[in-house]
Amino acid sequence: MGEFARAYELDQQTWRKRAQIFGQDHIASLGTWLGMIVDLRELGYYETALTYHREITEQATTLLGDSNPITLSCHRLLAVALRKAGEHEEAAATAERIRAELVRRYGDHNPESMAATLELPIHLRHRGNLEEALRLGTEICHRYEETYGKHHPHALSAAVNLAITYRLLGDAAAAQYIDAVALAQLTEGLGATHPSTLVCRTNLASDHYALGDAADALRLDTETLRGFREVFDTDHPSTLACAANLAMDLRAVGRVEEAEALHGDTHNRLLRTLGSGHPAVTQASDRDHRADCDIDPMPL
Repeated sequence: MGEFARAYELDQQTWRKRAQIFGQDHIASLGTWLGMIVDLRELGYYETALTYHREITEQATTLLGDSNPITLSCHRLLAVALRKAGEHEEAAATAERIRAELVRRYGDHNPESMAATLELPIHLRHRGNLEEALRLGTEICHRYEETYGKHHPHALSAAVNLAITYRLLGDAAAAQYIDAVALAQLTEGLGATHPSTLVCRTNLASDHYALGDAADALRLDTETLRGFREVFDTDHPSTLACAANLAMDLRAVGRVEEAEALHGDTHNRLLRTLGSGHPAVTQASDRDHRADCDIDPMPL
């Protein structure tokens, strides 16, 4: 349900009890610890989550071996944590390696294999390989729809991620259509303030902006920023990505003074939250760069 703070509290309680009863090295304790780390990542604590992800991956490998499902999940989620923390090269290498291993062991339709495949188009986009990102993104989107149905949140996540690639390839109309359909279904299934719904609305605003409709982009981003601030806080990376885009909308409709103030505040907050070496901070310094927001499906 996207209530990551409450999920973290419950995972923390469970982990403490399991560690007391079974020990910290027990597989049940490790599974709960992994859940806590995902909660922290989704709450925007990217560096902390990455530190813990490295620790649990090493620990699971030592205790359980390379082929244990918990170990494989640790490696898959480590790739996401690396990307969120801005370590794109290591993230891409980790994602490619674990996807190949999961597909080899379990086939293309295993939930972990599918989630690992969904990760790859994001890295392909970052490298500028948009055609291959489109091909693989379309493939995994169809696989999710065939496996879980078109309205399943994971299938919608894949569609939202695919729409970004269409927009970057210059087909903003296709991206807008995909995001509009996904937004309606996410709103109906998860609610208007679910983080995945808010991410989809952020991207839909960028589709409008790319099509020259700055007024609608402004309306959507204003509404979405309010939602992010209520669900997370003012310094969450997703909140700041939306704020950076809103500054562009304001500038496009002639509200330059407001745009400059918001851009400066957002850049400073990103700098404090992510650090000067994070690619998102560098991108945010460019007043003409829009932030794209991916959805990372929660483990099934």
